[in-house]
Amino acid sequence: MNNGECVICSAGQKLNEEGMCELCDGGRYQSNEFHSETECNVCEEGTSCPPGTITPNECSGTELCLENTDIPGICCEYYSFHHSLNQKQHSQHIFVALEHR
Repeated sequence: MNNGECVICSAGQKLNEEGMCELCDGGRYQSNEFHSETECNVCEEGTSCPPGTITPNECSGTELCLENTDIPGICCEYYSFHHSLNQKQHSQHIFVALEHR
């Protein structure tokens, strides 16, 4: 407990139910400095946020990062469908993600 004192958290943290600062969970971030917010922001698709993230990390072209991702997945291969597709569809790819172990 914080004994009724005003608690100010740093970036990468949130104020928990006990009134103490703790790191943002994986998949979330907090960029505000000197705050008393109880929630962290959700990492957007295309970014990853390990616990305690201040600014989301951009994922590379070989990583799969869905919304609320803490550790990027790995894209192993992509398949281009070139047969029986019109010219516009030739550039479409399907990415196959491997489960992070």
